Parts: sequence; C-alpha cells; structure tokens
Amino acid sequence: MMARLWVAALLAILGFLVIYPVLTLLLGALTDTNPVIEGLSLSHLSIANFLIVLQNPNVAEALFNTLVACSGGTLIAVAIGLLFSWIVVRTNTPFKGFIAAASILPLFAPPLVAGVAWSILGSPKTGLLNTLFKWSGLDWHVDFYSMLGLVFVFGIYYAPYVYMFTASALRNMDPSLEE
Repeated sequence: MMARLWVAALLAILGFLVIYPVLTLLLGALTDTNPVIEGLSLSHLSIANFLIVLQNPNVAEALFNTLVACSGGTLIAVAIGLLFSWIVVRTNTPFKGFIAAASILPLFAPPLVAGVAWSILGSPKTGLLNTLFKWSGLDWHVDFYSMLGLVFVFGIYYAPYVYMFTASALRNMDPSLEE
C-alpha cells in the first residue's frame, strides 16, 4: 500500500513537472499576453503569434531547406541501406559479416561526435579530405558545410536504420518471390 502511495506521489510530481510547462508553452503561443508574467488566461486567445512567424520570409526559406535536406538524406539513406541489405542477405559476396557490421557502425557514434568528425573531414578550407586531395594533386573540393554535404552526411548517418529494416525483411522473405 505504501509503495502505491509513493508511486502515485512521484507520478503526480512528474506530471506537474511535465504537463505544466507544456501547457504554459501552448497557452503562451496561443495568447497575446505573457503567461509567465501575467498568469494563465484564456481571455486573450489569439493566433497572432503564428501569423507573425508565418509572415517572416526566413521561415519559408528554412522550411524549404529542411525539406531538401531531409528528402535528399532520406533518398541517399534508402539507396545505401537497400544496397547493403541486398548484398548481405541475397548475394554470395565474401566478407558479409564485415559489410553487415560496417552497415550499422554509424549507430554507435553519438550525433555530437559524428558531427564533429564529419566537420573535421569535410571542412572547406582545412578538412582532412581536402588536404588529402590537395597533396595527391587532385583538383577536387569537398564542402560538408553546403547543402549537398549536409544531405550526404544525413544519408550516411541514417542508412543503418534502412539497412536494419530491409535486411530483416529480406531474410524473412522467400527468395523465389524475387524472380
């Protein structure tokens, strides 16, 4: 009985610590007053804050850039994930275990570490890849700070998710269905 009381008390505290800030944020967005200073009030309901944001031309540009980055990264991730899962599951290629392990390797790097690593590799002026290209006499230039670089990194970083889903689906599918 005492354990249930503790659980109920902890859930009430947790609910207050989560629900109250979310409701304050929602009411702050939907009213033309400041709910923190003036208190919560339903008498000033308005969508004026959303209209102000939508009138800003930078919002449309940010939305477009987000759609381009996400859709491009998704296309690359699907292509890489499908290719690797098909190679591992449906072919007789050597080193299947290595390819399978390498396919999920980006999952083990935290996003912060991966972001720093990619920025060190593909920095426009001092990146390791650009330095390597320069030393080898190649006139190539890599810029991971551009939209194309961002799309490439998204694709590489999210390909393991596609690989895991499609590899398990291909394993469970009858190979005779492919012909």
